[in-house]
Amino acid sequence: MFEPLVDGVAGGVEAGIQREGLPYWILWLLLCVILLLVAFIFLRDKDLRQRLSLSLYRPRRRLNLLSLQAHIGREQRKRSALLEDLGRTARESKFRPKKSSGLLNRLAELEDKLRLDRENVRKVSAKMESLQAAVRPARRKGPAAEKSIKVERKKLQKILAELAPLERQQDSLFQELGLMVLAERPGREAFLPIYAQIGLADEAIVEMRENIDSLGKSR
Repeated sequence: MFEPLVDGVAGGVEAGIQREGLPYWILWLLLCVILLLVAFIFLRDKDLRQRLSLSLYRPRRRLNLLSLQAHIGREQRKRSALLEDLGRTARESKFRPKKSSGLLNRLAELEDKLRLDRENVRKVSAKMESLQAAVRPARRKGPAAEKSIKVERKKLQKILAELAPLERQQDSLFQELGLMVLAERPGREAFLPIYAQIGLADEAIVEMRENIDSLGKSR
């Protein structure tokens, strides 16, 4: 808001100095006086200071909120992966939490489907490799070979499309099993390092949520 005033005064003074042949230090002296006057007005005007402070604070606050939210997201994904690891460890060590029989039965059924799909992926991939190896020496696939390879590729894509949601469902079931283990917290040695890492993730999430609440209250 003061820049046009400073520029206008400076331009006028400089033009006057050039016409009259006065030394340039007078120009700088006047500029210093103007700047001191601006600073004095700024210090006296409380509303101006508050407006300037708010204009600088809001973008910084927004960036801090976005950074905290992104960090919380990373910690939550880390916690989910740790719960999944805890569930898999419990399954491998044959630990059965209370009321987990239904979940374990669903997990066993899902694993049978996954095993079948993965075996089909292996078979189709092997067949595609065999077809491609058979036509490679001739360097010309021909319509029949191209059609066969295309059919097998479509089969493979279909199986992989069915496999992906089953794998996500399996991860979710292991996370659920991990939550059951965490609720009981058995003192098995294999579980202790995972408990500690989950605890650190929980502490970080709580701390960042408190910081977000604090920023929200400071509006």
